[in-house]
Amino acid sequence: MMIRVHISVGGRMRRILPKPLRKGDVIAIVAPGGPVDRGRLARGLARLSSAGFVPETAAGLLQREGYLAGNDRHRAAQMEWALALPGARAVMAARGGYGTARLLPLIDWRRATAHPRLLIGYSDVTAVLAYVSTRLRWRRRRTWREGLTGTRSRHLSGSWEGT
Repeated sequence: MMIRVHISVGGRMRRILPKPLRKGDVIAIVAPGGPVDRGRLARGLARLSSAGFVPETAAGLLQREGYLAGNDRHRAAQMEWALALPGARAVMAARGGYGTARLLPLIDWRRATAHPRLLIGYSDVTAVLAYVSTRLRWRRRRTWREGLTGTRSRHLSGSWEGT
């Protein structure tokens, strides 16, 4: 999803849009839901690199705790790291899966809007899309794209616009 943020500057609302990704841009990779397969992750990271992007992976990205990629606090910390990573132009979920909705109250979403960037994901990341739509009152326009690890053939992303 692309976040469009409206901020007040001198009493006037100003829209801030993240710029499109370009070769050399950093993409922060996180696992907010299910655990990531090492081989699929390696192939996905290689695809991003060969396209000219610089993937940065969150600490403990391959962690596994049952059917999740670590406990809730660990996965929320990954998201917060990615949303605050200096120079990152996008945050990408390595895969979908159950558990992302449990992170929503643990993430500082106001901080996420401080530096607009693209948010890319599918499956359970829909919880994030719904959250920013209802809680932050952003609107979404949906598009379909391929996922990083190939665990699903398509993922949902969208253009988000503050109201």
